[in-house]
Amino acid sequence: MKKIFDLIKKLFKRNKHKFHIYTNKDRADRIKRMLGLCGEDDDKEYYRVADVICDLRHYCNYYKVDFEGDEVTWDNEMRVADLHYSREIVEDI
Repeated sequence: MKKIFDLIKKLFKRNKHKFHIYTNKDRADRIKRMLGLCGEDDDKEYYRVADVICDLRHYCNYYKVDFEGDEVTWDNEMRVADLHYSREIVEDI
């Protein structure tokens, strides 16, 4: 997998595109910065991951997010998230 990422990086460098491959630690740190998750439940940060998931579900229901005409359902988003996660977690092995 790393060889593929290195090849992609070289390709992007050659084409002078900026390209950053996020590690799983980068992804986790980004969520920590965005959401807090440090024990304070207020209007600026979340206390639990479950609170975030619950509010994301409210968001999806309320705004009826639409990608290319296809209705996005919570179940579909969870399947896509699981797929992304299963592919990304391989990087840590």
